[in-house]
Amino acid sequence: MLSNVFSKTVYERQRSFMWWALGVAAMIIVMILFYPTIRDNDDMLKLLEGMPKEMLALAGITDAAAMMTPAGYLQGRLFSLLLPLLLLVFAIGIGTRAIAGEEEARTIDMLLSHPVRRSQVVLQSFGAMLALIAGLGVVIVLALFVGAFSVDMTIGLDKLVAGTVSSSLLALFFGTLALALGAATGKRGLSMGLTSTIAIVGYLVSSLAEAVDWLKPAQKLSPFYYANSSSPLTNGLDLGHSLVFVVAIALLVAVAVVTFERRDVAV
Repeated sequence: MLSNVFSKTVYERQRSFMWWALGVAAMIIVMILFYPTIRDNDDMLKLLEGMPKEMLALAGITDAAAMMTPAGYLQGRLFSLLLPLLLLVFAIGIGTRAIAGEEEARTIDMLLSHPVRRSQVVLQSFGAMLALIAGLGVVIVLALFVGAFSVDMTIGLDKLVAGTVSSSLLALFFGTLALALGAATGKRGLSMGLTSTIAIVGYLVSSLAEAVDWLKPAQKLSPFYYANSSSPLTNGLDLGHSLVFVVAIALLVAVAVVTFERRDVAV
């Protein structure tokens, strides 16, 4: 098992993955079950329209009236913050544990003593993270579909898949960033802290730019912009934005490979 980093990582995360899957699925279904109380609720619409636009922007709501629609409701209640946040915590946890966690636990020497190159450790760790995020993405799509069907929420399966893929790519980006920082430094706390800070700043810039004009030039520097600005729940998956994530993730994997191969590890 130790000679195969991919299998080792997936095996070690299988129990926590199960609880993550159950928890996320339950949260999604509960959120969707509240939709009938929002749909065609004029009082709720008036309340949203009376709120400051900056507050609505932080919640991922750019149009109060759109919140009454299936896509707008899912965007505002799930895909603007809550679901990406959960996916980010999941991905960053895997990324920081992959190399930096092994190093701080003093088990990296045992791993490297097997016939496996350092580049393979990085690539298989990334592959395991990709597989786990994809598995959680499948659970999310199924939960969205079941929830939407149960309350007669009219939204296509393709749009649910598009929104989930966008959020999953966002999570994979930050998980890979955490992996690269861990590979470069060997410090799990630094990797987690720096990645989380970048995520928080990125979310604030992307969200507030919808209401604060002077932030608009910086909006395209935020990964959240490429996950949400094209409204995948309404318009489908934006291939251009997805390509930005793919290129950025590939570059981070390359950085992780190069820095880990050149660095002396703590044993």
